[in-house]
Formats: sequence, C-alpha cells, structure tokens
Amino acid sequence: MLRTLFLLVLMLFMAVPGHAVEPDVFIDLKFRLDGQGREKEKLSTSGQAKPSTISLPKGFRLASQRNEPKPGTSWSDPVTGMTFVWIPSGCFMMGDKKEAGWETSRHQVCLDGFWMGKYEVTQAEWKKVMGNNPAYFKGDRNPVEQVSWNDAKKFIQKFNVMGRGGFSLPSEAQWEYAARAGMTGKWYWGDSNESICIYANVIDESSLRSNLGVCNDLYKFVAPVGQFKPNGYGLYDMIGNVWEWCEDTYDRKAYSGHSRINPLHSGKGKQRVVRGGSWSDVYDNSKCSTRYASDRDDARNYHFGFRLVRAK
Repeated sequence: MLRTLFLLVLMLFMAVPGHAVEPDVFIDLKFRLDGQGREKEKLSTSGQAKPSTISLPKGFRLASQRNEPKPGTSWSDPVTGMTFVWIPSGCFMMGDKKEAGWETSRHQVCLDGFWMGKYEVTQAEWKKVMGNNPAYFKGDRNPVEQVSWNDAKKFIQKFNVMGRGGFSLPSEAQWEYAARAGMTGKWYWGDSNESICIYANVIDESSLRSNLGVCNDLYKFVAPVGQFKPNGYGLYDMIGNVWEWCEDTYDRKAYSGHSRINPLHSGKGKQRVVRGGSWSDVYDNSKCSTRYASDRDDARNYHFGFRLVRAK
C-alpha cells in the first residue's frame, strides 16, 4: 500500500508541465522500489504514460551511487571565465522513433557525469585563446561562428595547454542527454512549438523568412548567449542560435552500433555531427533529437559554432 502511494506521488510530481526531471533520479527511485532494474512505465511531457523498459548495463552506477557534484552545480575556468555546469550520470532514451529520418533507432544510452559549457563558446572567449575573431555577426557575447570542426579542435588543443586540460567537444550522446535534461518531448520544455521563442532563437516572425515563424524572438540573426530561458540543467541555447559541433563522425546508421555506455561514433569519413539547429532553422528542424551532418570537417559558415565539455 505504501509502495503504491509513493509511486502515485512520484508520477504526479513528474507530470507537472515544464518540469525538468533528472532521468537518473527517476530511474533510481524505481529500481529501489521494485528491485528489478526495470522501468515499467515512463511519463511523457504531457503527463501520459508510455510503456518503456529501462535496465542498467552491468557495472553502471547512477549519480546517486557516486560521489558527484549536484546537478546544475557550476564551475568557472580561470583562463577564460567560461562557465560549466555539472550534468549527472544517468540513462535516457536517445533518438526519436517517430521520426522518419536520421534520429530513428531509438535506444537506451547511459553516460558518466560531465561538465558542459553553460553557453556556446563566445567570440570574447575565442579571442582570449586564439587571438582572432572569425565570426560574421560580431559581438563579444555572441557565439563564435564561421568555425569548422577542425577549427574547434584547434581551439580545444590550445585551450587545454593554457588551462587545466581535459576539454573536448561533446559526443552527440552527451549533447542530447544534456539538452533533454530529463525531458522526453520534442524540446526540453515539452512539445509546444508556441513556446519556442521563450527558449530558443530559431526562424521566427522577425526573420527574413517570417512566414515560417510561429512567434517573435526579437532576433533576426544570432543572439548574445543566455538571452532565452535555460533547460532544466541550467544550459542556455541548446536549441537554436548556432548549430553545435559534436565529436562524432557522422553515420546515418551510427545508432545501430552504439555502445550502451558512453557511446562515441568515430568511424571513417570527414562528415561530422552538428546538433541543436540555428537562428535560420525552422523549429521542426531544431528538436533535441535532430541530428545533421556537415559536408566535411573543414566546413565553415555563420550557422556553425560549438560548446565544450570536460570530464570530472
């Protein structure tokens, strides 16, 4: 009786619209209650139960079983002042089985905790490390763009020498896990496209293609970082503003070969994964599950930027 009552309270808590739930916390509570390592049902952002089976890979420990910082804890790099947010260890369902494209093969992934940039790398931060500014839309607090995957890797190499080291681009699994922040809908605020201008800088009524917008976010092009509401982990601009480079080599079938723990696709080829959409993309091309490929790893344009991660 007490077990049933506790589960009802937990499910009602998760059904609150817009509430970002830490996925590992929910899963861990269910494990401790039923003792079988399975999640019998998972709630969508609309509060409806969806059948799903979650089981922990052998040897993987959840955040509550580790000595980790609290989710959302921040840390600032002394060299650039760049702020990082702690993303806790946990498991989630990666991809979108409803999409008829590159996000299919929805599958469970479990990740060790990591630090992730609170914002996209800004032009001011780029200049501190590289001594130049390649961006088209100039502004110290604007995200740096016109940078290729190779450019981002050169920045990281130099940044690691200057500071504490350990920085890298996120894997696309890390990126999606951090972007969702425990949510299971299209975006980290739910499934409503009418809310997108509160959370993201995408094509809107102020853009050059205003007929494609559903609201007005007040920015025709890039916006300074941090102008929109963050997700549940305190990360800004995970959707829109600029596409963000990931470490992975792009492969349309990468998901089918993913490891269950900390997957990273590093196959042959020069195409690299970009995530999150940009100021010039429609909202349906900018979901948490959306994945695209660059033509090559030296491609530059004013839609491409990046943010960093760092292991514990």
